[in-house]
Parts: sequence; C-alpha cells; structure tokens
Amino acid sequence: MDSLENELTCPICLDLFHEPILLPCAHNLCSGCVDQFVASHCASGDQSGFLPTFKCPTCREVITLDSKGNTGLRRNLTLQNIVDGYRRAAATVSSPHRNEFDRTNTSSVRESTDQVSCQFCELKPPRQAVKTCLTCKAYYCDRCLRVTHPRKKPFINHKLVPASPGNAGTLSAKSKQLNAVHCFHHVQESADLYCPVCDMALCKSCSLGPRPPMALNALQNGAERKRQDLEMHVTRLSNQKAEIQRNVTKLVEACQQIEVTAESQESKLHSEVESLIRVIREREAAIVSRIKDTKTTRLRKLTQEVTSSRQCLESLHSSVMYTGADQLAHRNARATYFRSGEPITQTNSLAQKITTPDCDIECPGFYLDFSQERAMLERMNIMEAPSPPKICEELCTQSHDKVTIQWRSPDHRHVAAYELQYAVDNNKVSDNSTQEGWMIVPNIKECHYTINGMQTGTRYIFMVKAKNKAGTSRSEQLSIKTLGIPFQFDAHSMHKKLRLANHSYTVSREDSGKKSKDFLGSSKDNSVCGVTGNVTIDSGRHYWEVVTCQSTSFTIGVCYAQAARYDWNGKNPMSWCFCRTNDDWFARHDSKDTPVIMPSPEPKKIGVLLDCDTGCVAFFDGASGRMIYTFRVSHFERPVRPCFTVGNKSLTINTGVTVPDHLHPIACSS
Repeated sequence: MDSLENELTCPICLDLFHEPILLPCAHNLCSGCVDQFVASHCASGDQSGFLPTFKCPTCREVITLDSKGNTGLRRNLTLQNIVDGYRRAAATVSSPHRNEFDRTNTSSVRESTDQVSCQFCELKPPRQAVKTCLTCKAYYCDRCLRVTHPRKKPFINHKLVPASPGNAGTLSAKSKQLNAVHCFHHVQESADLYCPVCDMALCKSCSLGPRPPMALNALQNGAERKRQDLEMHVTRLSNQKAEIQRNVTKLVEACQQIEVTAESQESKLHSEVESLIRVIREREAAIVSRIKDTKTTRLRKLTQEVTSSRQCLESLHSSVMYTGADQLAHRNARATYFRSGEPITQTNSLAQKITTPDCDIECPGFYLDFSQERAMLERMNIMEAPSPPKICEELCTQSHDKVTIQWRSPDHRHVAAYELQYAVDNNKVSDNSTQEGWMIVPNIKECHYTINGMQTGTRYIFMVKAKNKAGTSRSEQLSIKTLGIPFQFDAHSMHKKLRLANHSYTVSREDSGKKSKDFLGSSKDNSVCGVTGNVTIDSGRHYWEVVTCQSTSFTIGVCYAQAARYDWNGKNPMSWCFCRTNDDWFARHDSKDTPVIMPSPEPKKIGVLLDCDTGCVAFFDGASGRMIYTFRVSHFERPVRPCFTVGNKSLTINTGVTVPDHLHPIACSS
C-alpha cells in the first residue's frame, strides 16, 4: 500500500491525484497543479510566434504547449479510477492500526479519531494538522507548514501526506522506509548504486544509460565513502574549532596584557615627567646661581674699571691745567717744553691704557638658549615598534653553500637589533616563525648577514625581524635557491687519450676520428676513456648539464668516489650511467642495460639531477626539461662524484647553476 500511495501522489501538492493530467513525458499532475505550475513556470511566447514551454517537475523534460494551452493536455481517466479505488480501500483501514499509533504518539496526537493537532502551533489549543511529514515525523497545520517546512531545500525531498489518524498509524514504518536513499534522477525509486564520478546515488535503471558500468559502485561503498568524508570534515572542523579557540584565548590574553602594559606605561610616564621637572628645577637653580655669580664678578670688575678711569681723568685734567694753553702758544718758551714734556708724556701713556677696558662690555657673559631642549621635549612621544624591514632581493647573493641577505629599514636608528630567520622551502613551513623548521640568527646589528653551510641546490625562505623595546615587525618572506656545486673535469683522473680545454670544462678524445667497437670497455679494462669531476658529493641536491657537441658515443653518470676507471661505465654496482652508442640510447647499472626511446630531435644537452638525500639520479632533456630516465637508489653508501666517458668528439659541462624549479623531487619518484 505504501509504494502504491507513492505512485499515486502528485509531485507538486504531495496529495493523491485529483483529475490527473497526462503530460507528453508520461508523468502525471493534478489538473489544478498543472494550471498553477504552468502559470508560474511557463515561458510565455513572444511576438515572434514561439509557443509557451515549461519543464516537467519530475524529469525536467521541456514540454511545449500547443495553441490550446493547458486545455490541450489529456486527462488520465485510468489513473483517476485507480486513485478513487485506493481512496475507498484506505477508508477501510482497521482500527488496530490507529490504536497502535495512538499508543506510540500520545504526546503529540490527540485521542480523537477524527483529527490530529499541529505540533508547532503556539496557540492553545493548537490548530488542526493538515499534513504529516514522514521524514520529520511531525504534524503541521497549514500556517506552520508554510513557515517551518517550506517546499525549498533542505525540505524539498521530504515526504508529505494528508494528516489523519488513519494514515498516521504507519508513520514509524514509513519513516523507516524513507530513511533509504532514493535515486537522484528518479526520486520515487530506491537507490542501489553509487557513481563516484557524478557523486550521485542511482537506481538500477540509471545504470542502463551512457554511463560505463565500471564507473558504478555499490551503494554501501558510496555510503562508506561519504561517511569517511564526513568524518574527515568533522575532524577538520574540530581542529579548526580548537585552533580558533586557541586564537581567541591568545587574543583575550593580548587584550589583558595591553591593559596592564598601558597602565604601567602611563604610571611610568607620570614618574618620568615628574623626574624631568625635578631635573629642570635643579638646573634652573644652578643656572640662576651661576647668573648671579657671573653678575657679581662682572660688576666688580667693571666698578674697578670705572674707578681707574675716573682717576685717570683727574690726572689728565691736572696736567692740562698745569701746562697751560697760553704757555704752549709761545713758540719761544723752550724751557717750558723741557720742563712739562716728561710728566705729560707719562700721563698720556696711562690714559691710553685706561681708555681700552680689560673686559668686553658688549657681552654681559650669560645668555640662555633652550631651542634644542624645547625641540627635544616636543619630540617626546611613546616608543613604537619599528617599521617592517624590506629585504633587497637585488642585493642578495648566493653560492652553492652560502647566502648573503641584505635589507633596508626606514627606522634603523630606532631598531635595537635584527633577527634573521630562514627555513627550507618545502611548502610545509608555516608563516608563523615560532614553529619548528625555522633557523634563527639573533642580535644582528647591521643590515646584512651571510649564512654559511647551506645545502646545495636547495630553495630557502628568508625573513627579517626588527626589534626594540616596544615590539617587533617582520619583513615579507623571500625565496632564494642556492646554486649547484661548481666543478671541472679532473685532470688527474683523465685517461691519457683525452684532452682538456676551455678551462677544464671541455674534454675531447684524440683519436675521435677512429671508430671504436666498444669505447666503454669491458669489465676491468683499462682502455675505458673516462674522466671524473674534481668534486666529491655526499649530501644535498645537485644539478649539472652536459653538452654532447655532436658526440655519438659517450657515458654520463655518477660513481662512488673510490671507484676505479673501469667502474665508471655502469657495468658494476658502483656506477649509474646514461649511455649512447651511435643510435642506441640506454641506462646502465650493474651491467643491466635498459633501452631508452629518445624523442626526435635528439637532445643536444643532457641535465643530470643528483639527490643524495632521496637516493635519486635522474637524467633530463636540458632544453625542454623532459625527464628521460631515473635511477632509484635506497641510499648511497659512500660519497659519489660525476663520471664521464668519451667515445668520439667531445663533451662540455655547465656546472654551478641553479636546480631548475620544474625538476621537483617528485620527478624522481617515477
């Protein structure tokens, strides 16, 4: 009966069909529902002559109405007869079902056999329920249904039936039945399959479509996958909740610390200002005392000058009166000249000395200038954290084992010290420099610093902090990659038939014009024309490039540092080589040759990536960066060095370069 009722229910009003209308897609709707649905969803034709269309609410098929409109759709009389028969059968439901429902739902359903009360009404008594939601297990009146259970997500797929004690008796059973997953495309069919590509639950009929059968899984597998995803999301939300809670705690503690610090600094400000006022008062008293002392000394000295000048003035007056102007008028009074000349001359000399004062009367000896002190007091303010420094990327330098960082700070004179922090850039280091993985160089006074002992061919991130008593500011992060280790061909390890050129970056073979059947030599054959690099490597990532210079017979690779010359060709466990013999390319290790199909055109430059930490020796096309072959080594037991053999022409190496970014360690995992 339950499945039959589902088939006889209108998908719009969720009630049994009333005067059902048969759509062209073979689905049915109530006559009144068709009128309302078409009026609200129909795309009316425009003046161009297009006919009105709408989509079926069940299968979403586009239905085009003819010129008759809704009246052109046919009624499904057979379905109407079936609905009428079902109504008559439902009316004869036995009373034991109602009694069972009454016993299990006494708290929410009235004892009356005629009506059911709404469970969401706040009125006393509540209104009569008109619908029962078998998914929510609740009864709704018309008003509460519109307010609390709208026909929108997430209630769009809930099953609503007319509220009555007769059909309410099966609420528990129907709810259990509707707990099953339904097909995404056929909402009335139970889902048996799950499509991980579309992330949908499907019924068996959907598996007959264009979707390949191998793409479908059992519904239990899909449910388990959903459960695992939900657990993962719940765990992530729990972690985020805990992280947010920790951040809130830190923020609250920061607020409390700010309040305590503000009160402390305000008290300190009052104390310092009072101390400055006391110092100013003390200096005021000292300066006043000095002014008074200077005043007394200068007045005493000037008084003495005045007294001496007055005495001299009286002497001059006496001398002039003694000589007499009338006696000087007679030119023949020679005796008077000899008698009065000497006293007058002495008096004149004394007067000249007194005429020039001993002290500077223009400068009183004291003047106050507080312009600098006033400007200093006007600049008095709270100390702030220094502005963030800026790392000058254009001034930073790097080599294979060290990096020099330079930065600028607009508040350098307010900075007590700098702190340089750096870490390996593995995309896992957090911006929070307090976490693990960061190396710290504290108490730097200058705006530059050189870090030694860096890993070769490794990308680092750097950050500079400026500190003073008021706080700390940090610069933006800068990423710098160290260069590859520089090396040349080792002349001491070179075969006698080889010659070096281009500052030992090029090696060539003397008899390159002669054809050799096996230039690589056999095991323990001293005729192997090989040479190694003048460097020993035991850790880090290293990259170098080899230009083949039209050579058609060569070997490129690495070998243990203590390996003999006949161990440089990959015919033993001590070397890993990439070889070419005429048109054949292959990788060789421990006498095992692995053919390699090279693209056309053949590469003229071979890149070699050695990662001692992950045990990887990879060969790349130096121009395109395409990986050619990779050796996977559990670990290198001893230090290694680059090795080469030359069959004809020459080889040129390019070392001390940065490891290209596209040669990520993941490339070595293949």
